[in-house]
Amino acid sequence: MVPCLVDEKGGLIAGHGRVLAAKQLGLDEVPVVVARGWSEAQKRAYVIADNKLTENGGWDDELLAAEMADLKGPDFDITLTGFALDDIETEAGDGIEDAPDSKYKEQFGVIVICRDEAHQQEVFESLAGSGYEVRVVVT
Repeated sequence: MVPCLVDEKGGLIAGHGRVLAAKQLGLDEVPVVVARGWSEAQKRAYVIADNKLTENGGWDDELLAAEMADLKGPDFDITLTGFALDDIETEAGDGIEDAPDSKYKEQFGVIVICRDEAHQQEVFESLAGSGYEVRVVVT
């Protein structure tokens, strides 16, 4: 895993997505690199530059389609890749929506903002107990 970047007080500068992915995978630790001696302006500039690099990035469409096709299957939720189902269908291009038994069908979601972790648990249990498919996302 690529290390996250933290300041000397442990504040996360870069790697928010990696931390969220690690939580979803049940990892307790992630590697970090400490930005020692950085000013607040340097940290803020790094955050902007890091996000700009992501924005300017691109994909090898053929390689991405092959990777997505390899990941598809009943034992893996392909949406964990961060791609929307429409993106996956476009990139993989091999008929996800045409498969009648596919679990990759159009989905709709609602985001609920909770007061705290206890409220989150209460809402989760209530919705799950009512038969809804519920996922917890921590931001």
